[in-house]
Amino acid sequence: MQITIDLPDDLEQQLTVQANALDQSLETTVLQTLKAVARLIQALQSADASIRHDAAEALGELRTEAAVPVLFQMLHDQNSDVRQSAAEALRKIGTEAAIVALAQASTTESTDTEEFDPITPLIGSLETGTHDLAENHDFYIGQALLRELRPTE
Repeated sequence: MQITIDLPDDLEQQLTVQANALDQSLETTVLQTLKAVARLIQALQSADASIRHDAAEALGELRTEAAVPVLFQMLHDQNSDVRQSAAEALRKIGTEAAIVALAQASTTESTDTEEFDPITPLIGSLETGTHDLAENHDFYIGQALLRELRPTE
């Protein structure tokens, strides 16, 4: 069985440098990287919050777009550190899917208004590049402000 993977030029260059430093083939380096990403995604399901936190951070550092759906789920984790690291990972990944996931999570009503929402502070720091989230930026910030300023009953 043969699998073909098209890599963006910049990623291929980075992986080639890594492969040369490890004195191994590009194919071996790509497979090792894919295995590591798969293990990190699995680690997000750990019962240990510190493992989930560390896995989310690592996926953000790797800017692993394949992890966006599971990181989106982690935005609703019971542990605030895990939620924060998932939000930061999505911000670092910065793809359109990651930006949409952060925006969707920011509009979801929180059941506990006293709890810190890790997503709202990140909305203004998103690097949207060619993505057109800017037209909705004021809307999302406005919603966040309304939630913060809403009188408690």
